[in-house]
Amino acid sequence: MFLVAVLAQTGAFKSEFAIYKGPDSRYINATITHADLAEGNFCRDGTAVKGAAGIANYLGIEATAYLRNTTGYPEGNTTDWTDMLLCVNHTTRSYGPAQLYTLKSEYEAQFPKLAEDTPGMERLAALGSVDDNDNDLALSSGNVTEAAGPLNLTWVQMGGSWEEHPFIHPNLTYAMKNFTRSYAEWANPFNFGHYHPRYDPHTFTIPMELRGSMLVYIFLLGTAAIKATWRTAIGSLLSAYSLFIGRWDMAAFLGGMLLSEHDVRRSSDLPPLAPGARGRGGDVQRTTKGAAALRWAGIVLALYFLSYPDSGAEYTPGFAYLSTWVPKYYNKLSGWMFYEAMGAVLLVACIMRSPGLVRLLESRLPQYLGKISFSLYLVHGPVLHSLGFWIMPRLFDSFGKTGGYAIGWVVLLAVTFYLSDLWNKKIDSWSVTVGRRVEKMLAED
Repeated sequence: MFLVAVLAQTGAFKSEFAIYKGPDSRYINATITHADLAEGNFCRDGTAVKGAAGIANYLGIEATAYLRNTTGYPEGNTTDWTDMLLCVNHTTRSYGPAQLYTLKSEYEAQFPKLAEDTPGMERLAALGSVDDNDNDLALSSGNVTEAAGPLNLTWVQMGGSWEEHPFIHPNLTYAMKNFTRSYAEWANPFNFGHYHPRYDPHTFTIPMELRGSMLVYIFLLGTAAIKATWRTAIGSLLSAYSLFIGRWDMAAFLGGMLLSEHDVRRSSDLPPLAPGARGRGGDVQRTTKGAAALRWAGIVLALYFLSYPDSGAEYTPGFAYLSTWVPKYYNKLSGWMFYEAMGAVLLVACIMRSPGLVRLLESRLPQYLGKISFSLYLVHGPVLHSLGFWIMPRLFDSFGKTGGYAIGWVVLLAVTFYLSDLWNKKIDSWSVTVGRRVEKMLAED
């Protein structure tokens, strides 16, 4: 993080204002589209489209049913305006998925009378275009009333999620003070919140790993004298309880510990590896076709859980019902933690018993990716926030969104892997060596 802070002060990162408010923000912000009935056969302002099919084509979506599902207009039936000529225009606004959960309260505060009779998703559609800086789309209480009609429509296509970006301070002294304060808060082992440091928000998991490791050590120490079956039962109950009350990170650590112990105990009963053998992919016991099918079903279910949206799950096809089962201890933006923790443990459990997948993960490429995984974890965020925010808008301008994404993906992936490999060789391996030397020195008499 210190290196990122230094690079930010030297100009390696664009300012947050330039990213989210400058000209390039149109590639990040949401698109707000407004449609009105055309006057006659032409549009004085905006683009003329015909009916729901024209709107869907204008928005770049596959079916008109999506219009009905997201806005509730008009009265759940798009056929009422299929043949009508509509005038549409759009603008952009800093407006991401996380803001789904503030819209209702903001709408009710601004339009209390309308809120009483307006369904939830219509509130989303109406408030989506409230922006004092957009004269063509700014809504007053008068035309919000008209928005309840079938021919004054607003759609909000959510933009990207905002992520913490490195601070750029006017002087080095203040930059050092802010970094010191941020680092102290991040490194506090007794802070059980999710602290996302500005200099690399992905490192919020490192304090969680420390706390999870402490929990595992304490649990193993406290249960070392009891039978393995009882330790497994107690650990499973504690993991499930942690998951339910919102401590998904502790649940995942306990679940991983139990899987690891089970694997170690099973491996201890197997004959030793032959000289030159690479792994135990062939030692996984053969099972019946029914057991294999059940295992693959578990893998599919785990991947489904791991695909749970970070936000807006209650509006996402395939996940809306699942969102109703998230325990009350999770807020609207943390439901993914509940399902993805379960998915991770379930996926590992199923892979451990799948001979083909075990052999695949023991091959050279997955082993290399595992070797550099920590370096990749540290490097990818700063690369995306520095080089990524510089080149992606230019690529979009030159090659369009599809071509820009393809070229940018290749370039950023190559740079990220190169730096990850370099960091692993020069920094990560060196720090591990130093740590082992210190451990050896402290352990010797």
